[in-house]
Amino acid sequence: MILYFAYGSLMDLHFIQELGVTLSNPKSAVIKGFEFETSVKNELNPSYGYANIRLNKHEEVEGILLEINEHDLSILDEYEGYPELYSREKLSINITHSNELVLAWVYLGSLNYTVNKNLLLSDIQKDRIKKGFPFLSKRYQRKLSKFLI
Repeated sequence: MILYFAYGSLMDLHFIQELGVTLSNPKSAVIKGFEFETSVKNELNPSYGYANIRLNKHEEVEGILLEINEHDLSILDEYEGYPELYSREKLSINITHSNELVLAWVYLGSLNYTVNKNLLLSDIQKDRIKKGFPFLSKRYQRKLSKFLI
């Protein structure tokens, strides 16, 4: 099994399954040293974008750690526009309730597709992010909510 960390629209576990991904053992998790932003540009509508995380040693991003298989990773690659729109890296993820540190795949916006500002999210993107709220702390839900207005 492969570990994958979702922090944006792929926190909608029902949607991931609709894509054809078989997932198991979803857990609340945190990636330290990064912050959430909406900086990956939508080529069809420049005012809108997609979720991203960027380095910031004073911040952390909450999300969902999932177990998937190799074939499922290729499905997620296609959905995320890998390797053009997003790159993919293995990063250290902290499992919230056990404090265990693991390596998991994480998508990061490619430099050619990111901007230095937060873009708007579509209503669909906002709804998918909200579906992950049960896995996030109340504090982090409030923080993310400013992107979901």
